[in-house]
Amino acid sequence: MSRRGSVRLPSFVVLPNCRGYQVHTTYYFKAKVEGDKHTVDYGKQRSFTTEEIALPTLESLSAEPESVGLNMDESQQLTVTATYSDETMTDVTAEASYVSTDPLVATVSEAGLITAVAGGDATVTVSYTEDGITETTTVSVTVGVFDPWSYDFNGNGVIDIQEVLAAANDYFDGGITKEQVLEVLALYFG
Repeated sequence: MSRRGSVRLPSFVVLPNCRGYQVHTTYYFKAKVEGDKHTVDYGKQRSFTTEEIALPTLESLSAEPESVGLNMDESQQLTVTATYSDETMTDVTAEASYVSTDPLVATVSEAGLITAVAGGDATVTVSYTEDGITETTTVSVTVGVFDPWSYDFNGNGVIDIQEVLAAANDYFDGGITKEQVLEVLALYFG
């Protein structure tokens, strides 16, 4: 059985940051971590054998969602998962780093929260490094440009009071901003 994190041994010693130790319930264990060398001594009572155990290595990185469509001022949280050579997966959202190709379109926080700033397209590059291995993945971001004429439900080139009320209702439901409602109102009064 492989474990990430701490390994609890029968002597009740907890070694931080030890991964990959195999547990044999019929044996007593001593684990040693020195730099990059991880060894386990195991055996019955006072007779021990030393075996170096291969640790799983980082193989790939994925982010969900893979693409994001937002309106201005909307946000989307990414979830980043690292996959290892032993096929285990770990959520590394908090440990990953994030960069937006166009912060004027979409920003991304240190925690992986993408926020739409203005209409256009951007790409968020997600990176994660562990034990000297770096993996990256990208998330495409499209921020829609608000078109006040989308409230011309009749398609007659005129915004009527019912369409203004629909825009106001969308504002109160959180679908559009106050500035966008004002754009629809400008067409009604224009």
